[in-house]
Amino acid sequence: MGVGGWGRERAMAEMLFHVARKGVKLGMMSWDEVVAALREGRLEGADLCWQDGMSAWERLDGVFAKSGAVPPPLPLGAVGEASSSGADGDGGVVASPDRAGADEGGALKGESAFPMGRGFFEQSPVPDGVGEMGRPALPVGMGGVPAGTGALRSMGLGDVGMGRLALAGGILVMSLVGLVVAVGWFLQPVAPMGAGAEVESAGAPGAPGAEGAPGTTKSVGDSGAGGKGSAAEAESLYAKAQVLRQERAAGGHEVPFYGEEGLRLLRAAAEMGHGPALRQVGLCAMNADGMKRDAALAVSFFKRAAEAGDALGQCLYGGALRDGRTVPVDRAQARMWLEKALASGEAAGEAEVQLALFWLRPGAVGDLPEAVRLLRLAAERGHVKARAHLGWCLVKGLGTAADVPAGVAMLQSAAQQGGGAAQYLLASCYGHGLGVTKDVAAAEEWCRKAAAGGYEAAMVEYGNILETGPLTAGKGFTEAAGWYRLAAEMGWPAGLWNLGRMHAAGLGVREDVAEAERLFTQAAEGGLPAAMTWLGVACLEGKGRPVDVLAARGWLEKAAAAVYGPALLRLGRMQAAGQGGEVDLPAAMLSWQAAADLGEAEAWYELGLCWRVGRGGRVDAAQALTCFQMAGELRHGESWFQAARMQGRGEGCERDLGKVRDFLKKAALRDHGRAQLQLGLMHLRGVGGPVDAKEGRYWLEMAAKSGLPAAMGHLGGLMVEEMPYGKRSEEGLAWLEKAVAAGDATGQYHLGEYKMGASSFIEKDERRGIELLKMAVAQDLPEAMLKLGIYHSLGMGLPKDEVEAVRLYRRAAEAGLASAQGQYACNLMEGEGVPVNKEEALQWMLRAGRQGDPYGVTQLGFIYQEGDVVPKNDAEALRWIRKAAYSGDAGAQCQLARYYLLGKLGLKKDSAAAVKWLEKGVAQNNAESLTLMAVCYMDGLGVKKDAARALELIRAAAERGDSLGQALYGEKIYLGKTGPLTDERKVEALKWLMLASQYDTSSYAQNLGVVKKALTKAQVAEAEARVKSFRMILDRGIQEPMTDPERPVPDPDQVETERLLWEVIEKAGEKVE
Repeated sequence: MGVGGWGRERAMAEMLFHVARKGVKLGMMSWDEVVAALREGRLEGADLCWQDGMSAWERLDGVFAKSGAVPPPLPLGAVGEASSSGADGDGGVVASPDRAGADEGGALKGESAFPMGRGFFEQSPVPDGVGEMGRPALPVGMGGVPAGTGALRSMGLGDVGMGRLALAGGILVMSLVGLVVAVGWFLQPVAPMGAGAEVESAGAPGAPGAEGAPGTTKSVGDSGAGGKGSAAEAESLYAKAQVLRQERAAGGHEVPFYGEEGLRLLRAAAEMGHGPALRQVGLCAMNADGMKRDAALAVSFFKRAAEAGDALGQCLYGGALRDGRTVPVDRAQARMWLEKALASGEAAGEAEVQLALFWLRPGAVGDLPEAVRLLRLAAERGHVKARAHLGWCLVKGLGTAADVPAGVAMLQSAAQQGGGAAQYLLASCYGHGLGVTKDVAAAEEWCRKAAAGGYEAAMVEYGNILETGPLTAGKGFTEAAGWYRLAAEMGWPAGLWNLGRMHAAGLGVREDVAEAERLFTQAAEGGLPAAMTWLGVACLEGKGRPVDVLAARGWLEKAAAAVYGPALLRLGRMQAAGQGGEVDLPAAMLSWQAAADLGEAEAWYELGLCWRVGRGGRVDAAQALTCFQMAGELRHGESWFQAARMQGRGEGCERDLGKVRDFLKKAALRDHGRAQLQLGLMHLRGVGGPVDAKEGRYWLEMAAKSGLPAAMGHLGGLMVEEMPYGKRSEEGLAWLEKAVAAGDATGQYHLGEYKMGASSFIEKDERRGIELLKMAVAQDLPEAMLKLGIYHSLGMGLPKDEVEAVRLYRRAAEAGLASAQGQYACNLMEGEGVPVNKEEALQWMLRAGRQGDPYGVTQLGFIYQEGDVVPKNDAEALRWIRKAAYSGDAGAQCQLARYYLLGKLGLKKDSAAAVKWLEKGVAQNNAESLTLMAVCYMDGLGVKKDAARALELIRAAAERGDSLGQALYGEKIYLGKTGPLTDERKVEALKWLMLASQYDTSSYAQNLGVVKKALTKAQVAEAEARVKSFRMILDRGIQEPMTDPERPVPDPDQVETERLLWEVIEKAGEKVE
């Protein structure tokens, strides 16, 4: 094609554009002279300038104005700010492979980097990866590239960019063969930011950084790379390939950019060792441009280009070594190649950015101030990606003073120019509300743009969003897997990891564990800390490979060197156990502390255990408690449980049972079974707070449903006891059966009790009952010991043996069971099965009383009242009786009411106070309270006389076994107070009087004789049968719902009582550890 008219001017402008981009300063030359100079190669190394002082870009503006064409956008540092191609061409920021998973926005677990994920670089500075090898072919269903994201950016366009070449009506195709060779020299494309190669705007004439323009790469003759053919021939082939690419672009072809013939020419030039051609073939392989995507092949070409002296190839290969892109991470080699590229001066801007990314690392291996210095230099050259990274450093205060507004403004400017890094980081700003209003939708959109533009880290992040984000979750795993696959095919370790995760779970792709492990291994070899940690654990545990402890430790040490929390945690455990080396507890604690500082909850937990018992150093309970609380705040349930135990024991703090409740609840909310069990028992027994039966039952149910046998036993027993008399609790029985099947002692105890006749709906089976109780005793359950002792004492299901009964009482008492302590004290007091020892009895009674055992407390009151074992002391007796009454014991409440009625123990007679306490006992269906309250209604003591109410209470007391109530009720029946005295009522009256006579030998026995004489033998026999039947029912116990008594006013001993109760509750949790 010929060149004429204004098209000729456009051709000259295009050539001048390339020369200006190259950094050559032009003198006053005519266009013909410029063309001639280009043909002859006389501009190489020239140092000319415009005589009128007009900048190259201003001169270009004049040329385009003259031709009527639309000028290209100007680069940063020239007139205004614009990117080199309408796109970043940068490939951008990606989370460092050494921090991937922690910094890639949840690349490990599918968590989003936005508000719903861990966030961009929350634990480290800007990572040192380089992404975006040009615009890749998008997965099916992902949509096109949005406007403004660099739709034409790809390998082969280089820093010139299709946005600059597609001027006005199309690209001028140069047909002059002479020009082809010369123009091809400076039309060399620049990697649009593959694994690190990108040259952006050159800046004003004379500005530093112009060395990175196309055409300055050493020729094949200089490189010594070898290959058939001359350097000139290689240059010619390469230039022809560029012209073909431009022709395709002018015709509207985007991908493939070179076409079959163009790619053939590139390959031929590459085979001759031509550095730029080697680099471009590598980019074609990376971006699937005319050939199958092959990241490993691409990197091999980058290496050859680097060795051929191509500065941008050195940037690409250095970035691949740094990021572990299909090659093992080698930071020493990466640094060497990047510094070599920088020293050559041929790609200064890009080399500065890539070396800055090398230094943007946490810990001793990084140098944030040096990174910022390099980024500033590159930014001054107009490098879009440098401005993106520098903006992020300003936002986060990395290596420089924080300036959020300036940083965000820089990111926004670069993002609008299509920079993938800037778009990705701007998404983070929107996601976290850094310098902008938090906007999840905007965050997602910017991330999508970066991903669509070929930015690998954004591909991974956008896949995470599709999996978990609030605005996109539910779109399906298939699309997310597509993004991961694309990043993986480009050799991006985080892409490999996430695609492996999808294969392992069968999400969006076929389930294939072998393929997942292959991908994980590749990601590990690529330096991804999460993958290295996985591989280390796999070697340690023999997952899919032989156990290799040394290899495991090696991988974990590599991941730990990248300051990766999970690896530090695992490494600490290996150091503590001496796996792969000597036992080294101090080193383990250092590893755990480093992991804890990165937010690893289990590391805080390990530190807590160490400080608690002195592993690797001194014991420090306060420090241990702090560590457990730190872990708990990071949602570690076991740590809250351990903190509760320490708080309950007063280790490293003052004992506070209220805090114990709080800590247990936090653990329980994290599905910690033992915490749920203990929290439920605390609510049921009023420890650390008020009694709350509903809350207590709820937590027992939660613990039981989690599969905790002890909770099943407690819940089953509670459900059975809650049922009214005669009602069957199928659910409660089912829980007990499950607990027994699991070998739980509590379940064995409760079911054994019910088999002995304590439940009205479970068939009595004394043999099975005794068997279950013995099983519970074998597990040292104190309640079972006490109950088995009682059955020995009664001769019920066992031979009557008071000595064995006392032995079991003592075992249970020594285990801390308050009711057993009270029972043993009574035996010592009475000399039943053991010699009388009232002094020892008093000590056991005191121990029972301090735990709040109602029987023990009440008996202590009687001991002080009688003055037999200790000097008589009415005040002390009253104190203990009050203690029991305030604790909610109905028997003590009844006794205190009796003292008010009689004016004993120093109390003034007070019928109203007596009625108040009796009402509490009546609310609990206490038989003695019912009888005494009936007497109050009969005599008008503290209440109005009410014969009907009195009769109702007397009957209730009789049915609950109170002998006085039975005697009174029998008398009322015989006197016709319940209706006409029929033969049936005579039998019923005799039944109640006979029952009363079994417990009382008072004057009511005379009434029994009178009634008995008035009945026939048959009627007496019927009454005796009814007595026997009633006794059987009474022995089983009458279970009716109790009205919760009013919460008593705390008494001085309540704190000690709760402490002792907590110790009992804590043991319930320990039994299931």
